[in-house]
Amino acid sequence: MSSGVLTPVQRYVIGGSPAVSKVTDRKIYLSMPFKAHLLACVSRGGSPSAVFRAAGLDPKVIGYKRIERATAHVRGSRPVRDWLERNGDVWDETPRPRFDGIVADDVTARDGGDSGVDEVYRILMAVSNRCNELQRRVEMLSARLEAVERGSGDVS
Repeated sequence: MSSGVLTPVQRYVIGGSPAVSKVTDRKIYLSMPFKAHLLACVSRGGSPSAVFRAAGLDPKVIGYKRIERATAHVRGSRPVRDWLERNGDVWDETPRPRFDGIVADDVTARDGGDSGVDEVYRILMAVSNRCNELQRRVEMLSARLEAVERGSGDVS
């Protein structure tokens, strides 16, 4: 991955992590709760690679340089720091299998571009990503509803 371009298979696998809000061929957009969790962990001396790995983002797939850059970004980001101070580290570290049977070696072995990805696999991954996104939204809305029902009024 020296060119920095993510293949379709890599994008599907990376997009399956609850830590990721969006993936393009060159960029991975992390969710704010994950950014805050990353900041909290590295502030306590934790390993950034271990944080990514625990979120289902294998450093061999996404690249160590991306992890370094993301870590530097969250350390210097006022919005992330503010979010963490306001909400705390709410990241759920419960392992959630996203793509059973797909490991880093499978992804790198199939990263020859579109020619190595069959259409059925592509459709299944797109459906899986959409389901994961909807699940994250339901969880977020459930948390907001609980906050309102408790009377805290904080629904941010």
